Amino acid sequence: MKRSCVILSVLLVLIATPWQMVAAADFYHLVTVRYETGLVKYFLGGPYTGKSSCEKLAQTVWDNVATTCGTCKREFQACYESSVFPVVYKRTFRNELIPNPYVSATPKGRIIFAGVSRAAAIEECQHTATQFRASGFGQAACLFH
Repeated sequence: MKRSCVILSVLLVLIATPWQMVAAADFYHLVTVRYETGLVKYFLGGPYTGKSSCEKLAQTVWDNVATTCGTCKREFQACYESSVFPVVYKRTFRNELIPNPYVSATPKGRIIFAGVSRAAAIEECQHTATQFRASGFGQAACLFH
């Protein structure tokens, strides 16, 4: 139940901000979190107008994870201008398939699952998408090939 609460609260933060059209001055955040099980989640969000907004939301994502998961480790946190945001992550915002399964929550939230077996990553991805939809927070799908 804890993992569902963490993920739902993070996705709510990501989709609660107004939709912005992607422009050169837009920013995306990446927060990488490692769980005791070895699971690594890449929390992506954006686009946000201005680096300050991006940084605040990235910190909120980490705060929500840390509040409900005392053993989780933040491995990385950054905001990228759209022009330098890694291409593989940009692909998730177009709902394109990438090597890892990920949750696409409309319109701004993405969580990529890694660090465990492919089957375990897909299971966690599907569980997260199901919990998000069941909570009535909006559309979410687990995408993988």
